[in-house]
Amino acid sequence: MFDTNLCLAYARQLPDHIKAFFEEMYQKSNHHRERFVAEAAAPRFAAPAGRAAAGFAGRDRIPPAVRPAFRTGLEQMQQKLS
Repeated sequence: MFDTNLCLAYARQLPDHIKAFFEEMYQKSNHHRERFVAEAAAPRFAAPAGRAAAGFAGRDRIPPAVRPAFRTGLEQMQQKLS
């Protein structure tokens, strides 16, 4: 059905094609990660005039019983991103 020489030629090229494919996927994935980290680090809201932004603006609205779990989750996220 297929020419033997053609099949062998494609088989020899296959490792290079596979390597090129995964290198491209790695580069795209790395680019998305870098963009995600940059967006996560950028402040989303400007501080009110005359007042500096100090950490998480909504922390006063988080019930005290939930704060430790919230803090632990944030620390785990930071560790995964670094």
